[in-house]
Amino acid sequence: VKANAVRALWSISKYVKLQYQTSNHEVLPLHHHHLSCVVDSSWLERTVQAFISSVTTGNVKVQWNVCHALSNLFSNETVKTARYGLVLLSVTFTKAPSVFSILLLLLRDASNLKIRIQAAAALAVPATPLAYGRSFLYVVKGVEHTLQSLNSDRETTPTNFKYKRSLENQLTSTMLHLLSLVSSCHCDALTDFLLKKASFLDEWLRGLCVTLKEEDNASRSSDTSTSGEKQKKELISKAIRSLARILGAGYIPEMALKSKPMQFGHCGTSNHEVLPLHHHHLSCVVDSSWLERTVQAFISSVTTGNVKVQWNVCHALSNLFSNETVKLQDMDWAPSVFSILLLLLRDASNLKIRIQAAAALAVPATPLAYGRSFLYVVKGVEHTLQSLNSDRETTPTNFKYKRSLENQLTSTMLHLLSLVSSCHCDALTDFLLKKASFLDEWLRGLCVTLKEEDNASRSSDTSTSGEKQKKELISKAIRSLARILGAGYIPEMALKLQELDSNVN
Repeated sequence: VKANAVRALWSISKYVKLQYQTSNHEVLPLHHHHLSCVVDSSWLERTVQAFISSVTTGNVKVQWNVCHALSNLFSNETVKTARYGLVLLSVTFTKAPSVFSILLLLLRDASNLKIRIQAAAALAVPATPLAYGRSFLYVVKGVEHTLQSLNSDRETTPTNFKYKRSLENQLTSTMLHLLSLVSSCHCDALTDFLLKKASFLDEWLRGLCVTLKEEDNASRSSDTSTSGEKQKKELISKAIRSLARILGAGYIPEMALKSKPMQFGHCGTSNHEVLPLHHHHLSCVVDSSWLERTVQAFISSVTTGNVKVQWNVCHALSNLFSNETVKLQDMDWAPSVFSILLLLLRDASNLKIRIQAAAALAVPATPLAYGRSFLYVVKGVEHTLQSLNSDRETTPTNFKYKRSLENQLTSTMLHLLSLVSSCHCDALTDFLLKKASFLDEWLRGLCVTLKEEDNASRSSDTSTSGEKQKKELISKAIRSLARILGAGYIPEMALKLQELDSNVN
């Protein structure tokens, strides 16, 4: 059902006509003829949030459909319209960094190659650096990182093997598309990155040229030539010329000159910006730009870094969430961060990363601190908890962390449940009513385990503060869920939970 719902939204996303308003509520004129259905930007925000939620809680088919839907959304001309100084994907559309980050994570980490192929295809749709908004640098980095590590990638299952070549071809097309755009993006950080990767890109492009020449000779000998070959030749040529301009401007003129014979025939922030540090804490007014750049660096590190980097990012986000001066509910980047933590919690192959992601998701102290993401965090953590026993096979290296992951997931879920009664959201209530049976059974299992531990402590005359805290957290979660279920017209289950709470205490 979820896959078909996403498929329906993907069809609408390509053709629906979007209208935006200025701060004076003036409707911005759009001259393109799309479907007669005209919607405002709030529809777009809700649709994209549905896509993000579906990625973090849906199965393989749902994820593939989301990638395809985002391709259609990126190709909608009204989404990319720039008028009155507004550019949707870089300014008005606050979900854009989240969307690109999720596509990059799927491209790198998805176990199903068809999902990775579709994610790569979606990342090649925006036609200009401006259309990628603030994410262009990180998209280039992420795709290059995946391309460079492709040959040393995880073992391919027999099911995936037949798609390996298709993934290589799509990654090649996406990287060539991005390289063809770099020369029109004036960004010091992007130039620095390309200078650092110049040797790899030079070798990779030369390899493509050799392959292309061989294919061209084969076509001539058989007197056949396809439009696809001509397009590929043109794309390679554009990428080479664009990279050569960047390398020439970046003080590697010899490599820029080497690139030329291969031819066939405000992004980011300045490196010279001084960051003010006037206080022991961050100031949301004075240093908000520093904070935004820091979070973007975290997001980039997750999509391009190794296991150790990802673990450190999760830990850093825990610290960030615990900073009282950072009001998460007011931050445009917060949904991106929560979505990435949910993806790592569900998909990371290393259990230590999943443990740290779960710990970070338990740090905000109120539903308000999660902002618009509270519902999706509850859904994502519950989904991971419910599927934990049927999870992928654990490697010997990960086995010793399995119990720690279960314990941390339990703590995080209890923390979230303790907050649900203070969040007045119909969609959250509906979700909890739907999951009431599972949650009731899970909480009863925790109470049985707690009672056994309590009896063991009494017999040995020992009792720890940790056990008392666990008992208190379980009790709070039960009372909170009981209030939600009672208000949601399942009074009999609410009464059962109240009885359970009295047994805990």
